[in-house]
Amino acid sequence: MSDSDEVNEKFDSLFNQYKIDKNFSFEIEFGTIPNQLAQIITSQVNINIIGAKLKIDNQRVSHILRYHDGITETGRVKEEDRNQIPVTMEDFYFIHHIILKNDYFEKARPDKRGNPGIYFIKIKNNIHYQVCLTYTQKRDHRTDEIKKRLTVSTMFKKKT
Repeated sequence: MSDSDEVNEKFDSLFNQYKIDKNFSFEIEFGTIPNQLAQIITSQVNINIIGAKLKIDNQRVSHILRYHDGITETGRVKEEDRNQIPVTMEDFYFIHHIILKNDYFEKARPDKRGNPGIYFIKIKNNIHYQVCLTYTQKRDHRTDEIKKRLTVSTMFKKKT
């Protein structure tokens, strides 16, 4: 079984529960960026992501679906106002591929807490996919180990 298959199985299980209960709380760790790619990214964006775990949680899924699914409370498509295409649940399965097989990446503005971010961009079938990951690190007070994470913070797509 490939890494991608394992990630998809994790997503399947948790997304199925999330579809039933939007308050279902989950967090998925879905690997790391391979060392060689992580070194390139680290040198270009000045964020040491080497060894950082990739993560997505229910709050980010809710954010993406709430603000980028294309439907407002009035039924008007809001993504068209931003020249974007609505994100669907199926697009989440493509996140791992966007990150690992990106066409390019760029540093994003820090989030509200000052945590740096990185946009990963992939163009496929004339669609420009963009995933923003926020970098955080915390010291484990028991082991004194620094834990690094790259958490999906948002995703959107548009026609090229």
